[in-house]
Amino acid sequence: MLSEEEQVKELYAQATAELDPNLPLLEALEQRGEIFAELARCHRSDETCCFLRKQLLKPENQFISFEALEYVANNCYDDELNTFLKACSLFDGFLASLYAKQHSRFGEYIFSHIDEATGCGYILPQEAYVCCLEELLDSVDEFGIETEDELSTALEPISEYLGWNIFQGSQSAEHLWRNDNVRQILINRAKYTTAFLHPNYPHYLRSEALEYLVQYWPDDETHQLLKECLEQDQEVYSKVFNLLAQNWPDNETYQILYQHAEHTEWFIRSSALECLADNWQILEVYELLYAGTSDDNLHIRHTAFEMLLKHWPSDENKQLIKKQAQTDMAAASIWATAHSEFGKKLFWELFYGEDKIIPQKPIPLKYIENKAYLAIDSNYKNLDDALASLSEHMGWDITKGSQA
Repeated sequence: MLSEEEQVKELYAQATAELDPNLPLLEALEQRGEIFAELARCHRSDETCCFLRKQLLKPENQFISFEALEYVANNCYDDELNTFLKACSLFDGFLASLYAKQHSRFGEYIFSHIDEATGCGYILPQEAYVCCLEELLDSVDEFGIETEDELSTALEPISEYLGWNIFQGSQSAEHLWRNDNVRQILINRAKYTTAFLHPNYPHYLRSEALEYLVQYWPDDETHQLLKECLEQDQEVYSKVFNLLAQNWPDNETYQILYQHAEHTEWFIRSSALECLADNWQILEVYELLYAGTSDDNLHIRHTAFEMLLKHWPSDENKQLIKKQAQTDMAAASIWATAHSEFGKKLFWELFYGEDKIIPQKPIPLKYIENKAYLAIDSNYKNLDDALASLSEHMGWDITKGSQA
């Protein structure tokens, strides 16, 4: 059994070891982040804090363990960490709260309460949150604040400390974004973020960083970074495809998308097909989509039908989709969506649900009433009217099935 000191030394060694070359980069970094978190959680000391502070500010380690970063910020704050958190406060609400905490407890409180007031689950400092003033006013009496004017006055020094007005959002201070340090941190965030805050967040944070890099630095370096991300990060494909198409709509981008429209992973193919259709309405893309309507994968067919109806809504294509809808839930979902919000809601539930209902079989009325009645729009007097109208549009009584 290892002593406490031996355990810590072993974790230090693991935390500073070369990343496993046999693992994907992000997976290897996630393992390192777990070691950082264990040190912060189970082996707290001045030595551990200093060790983590040094390691966490390395480019590849900045966004792999929020738990460790929070521990360091609370226990061994220094100028280097301050510079890092100040830059991050522009785009990350949780890191903004760590930075604002250095100003005051009220500063930290503001960010946590904005999250509660908006219910978004993830604070976006770049967004304007004027709507939260009233909600905040209901909960700041512990700080001796009772009126909106007093709240606005109390927020002024925090906004001054941050460098931007909290309720206008950090993007109101564009000059702070156009900074080489901010750019490099965003590059690190785009390339290296793992399970930083929550298992469901990493790809969102990486995609968001890429979006800001394109917004503020749409140059060759950013263009190259986007292409590199296609090689190493499948979870940001959809975002990268759209950023390339919107900002570099040239033949190189077209060829990249066309190649990925034949990828082995269906979600990559689907994203590439959608991006091609939205940006290049040409015969070659049309032929790809038409071939996609008979693909083995349900999601590819869904994308193909959707894009055909969106960009090539000819009578011939409408008839194709309507005919396929009798036996293919992908086509049925798109055709129902073309009818109404009611049809969209109902067939969206069927398409993505776990009940595996197919067009040939009846849709149980109980399912309809439980899942879709709330989506009935003002065009229908009641559920029966909506069902009758949708059934006429689909070409069969959906409560009986297309084979009835």
